[in-house]
Amino acid sequence: RAAAKGRMLRPATLTNALRSRRPGSGLASTPCRMVRALKTFEGGEWGLGIQLSPLKASGAAAGSWGHAAANGSFALVLPNGRRPLAAVFLTNRSESGHAAKSVLEALAAATRGSA
Repeated sequence: RAAAKGRMLRPATLTNALRSRRPGSGLASTPCRMVRALKTFEGGEWGLGIQLSPLKASGAAAGSWGHAAANGSFALVLPNGRRPLAAVFLTNRSESGHAAKSVLEALAAATRGSA
């Protein structure tokens, strides 16, 4: 019932989850080279198990969050004025990146400039 009413997490818990966990600058925080399969996530911003701004490169409104997988699947929340947009694209094919990219570009265009 809580999910249907949009109350899965307490607001304080969601705020904490959306806080960046990026380490400060310095030698200890220099990332290692990622294997090819994980290149998608290189330089990504993460909260507490949540990918922050996964659509930053596409020009979507700031504040998007969720998870985008290397195969193109994603589950995201995008700011869209007073009513955020939740979008899910699931695929089990390793070459689905082009389809996911088209969907993500359309979502970014639909939410661009709204916050």
